[in-house]
Amino acid sequence: MPDGFSEQVVLVTGGSRGIGRATAVLLGEAGARVAITYKSRKAEADSLVEQLSHAGHEAMAVQADFVGTADVVTSQGRWIPLTRCGPV
Repeated sequence: MPDGFSEQVVLVTGGSRGIGRATAVLLGEAGARVAITYKSRKAEADSLVEQLSHAGHEAMAVQADFVGTADVVTSQGRWIPLTRCGPV
């Protein structure tokens, strides 16, 4: 896949499984720095981060529940730490 997302930071909600996981993999392969969120499936999220990291892609996982609109900016009362990756 071309590096169309090289140096871009992407946030994939629900990235620990299913369509979100597949999207995160494709974006990582396209050169993006990938941040995924998960609600309760920490093991799956950590597995994806490990998979992406082993393939040479930058990735991180953040627990977040986007049921309430405030959670879009914060997770459990704190800012989602995406600054490690760069501007989103």
